[in-house]
Amino acid sequence: MNEVELNFTCMLHTIVVLPIWSKQRVLSTITTILLEFNLFKSAKHTQAQDLTRQRWSTRLFIIFLCIAVFIITTYNSINQQIKTVVVNNPRLDTIEKWQADSMVALSLRCPCSQISSPYKNFIRLTPKYHQICSSYFITLEWMDSINAAANIAIHLYFADFRASSDFFKLLQSLCTFANNTISNALISFGNTHFVTAEFLKRQVFENQMNTSAESFIQSTVNEFMHLVHLLANVTQINQFITGAYTNFDVELANYSDKANNTFYPYLKTASLLTINSETISCYCMNDTWCKIQVGIYTASKNTYRNYSVPGMFVGCTPILSLFVSTLECFYDDSDCFVKIDRMVGTHFFANSSRLDSHLSSQFSHNSSIGTLLEHLFIELWTMNTSASALNAYSNHACEPDKNIT
Repeated sequence: MNEVELNFTCMLHTIVVLPIWSKQRVLSTITTILLEFNLFKSAKHTQAQDLTRQRWSTRLFIIFLCIAVFIITTYNSINQQIKTVVVNNPRLDTIEKWQADSMVALSLRCPCSQISSPYKNFIRLTPKYHQICSSYFITLEWMDSINAAANIAIHLYFADFRASSDFFKLLQSLCTFANNTISNALISFGNTHFVTAEFLKRQVFENQMNTSAESFIQSTVNEFMHLVHLLANVTQINQFITGAYTNFDVELANYSDKANNTFYPYLKTASLLTINSETISCYCMNDTWCKIQVGIYTASKNTYRNYSVPGMFVGCTPILSLFVSTLECFYDDSDCFVKIDRMVGTHFFANSSRLDSHLSSQFSHNSSIGTLLEHLFIELWTMNTSASALNAYSNHACEPDKNIT
């Protein structure tokens, strides 16, 4: 029994000692190989000094080789490989997907198959006019009603409402002039070419369209107002006599040919006016913006204003009368026409179709007609939706023939 136990103990010690000896031997062998590793062996140089030099050269070579491999590996891992991909006739949604990708967008190029195309292919501007330009007040029927009221008057003062038919004729002409100006300008704008060499991002395209539309509207307004002011200035500077004699009076001279009892008319500038026993100074030669309140007047030896039409004035010239007047009397929430009919004893005005006071407008009821003119009587401009415009731009104006990424 003791012998068996002794053998087991000896075997156990042998098993434990063997692995320790094997590790030491393996490590020693590896160390020897590394220390004696020589890539530059030479049959002619076998001395100990030569072998040492060759081994150090081998170690330096291996070190530099590892450094070079590390640098190349690191560079390749952080350096992006540029790959050119050409896609012919891409869809709009595909292009926008690429443009939204920050990595792809940096190198994305979408050259247009044609670099220019007229705006009318992908954008449409539509004006909405103020209701006055389609109202009853610029029709011949309305003007005939005013003239009918004037015909039954015994004496008619130049600032009387019943003498204002020319006011509405001019308003009608300006509405027509504005409409024609805008129609011609829209045709010209539609034929103007939008130039771009590459397909634009949606936001950039929309900004370009908005800028072009705003520039077109502003230039059209400027050209229109330039002509209107030119007309007003030419009339004022040349002292043309208005048909209603608002800037001059025609009077008979004090002298005459006594033999034939003939009197001679002469002109004098309108100056001091007496209305309701109040003296009003109005020299059109000195004050271009001189104005008199429109109303219902009793004109005989003395002039009396029985009713003042709200917001309506007579200026030195018809165009200036429009500039300073408003439309507040012509809305359906005003009772001025009822009062006018009552004053003149007619029914011409109260039953007329008036402006809708509840209709949405950017202009207030007491905005001057001059303010409306500065906007060409336009309430707002509408432009076709951005999505449809971009689709039209993609399909007609700049159809990408290929995409390069």
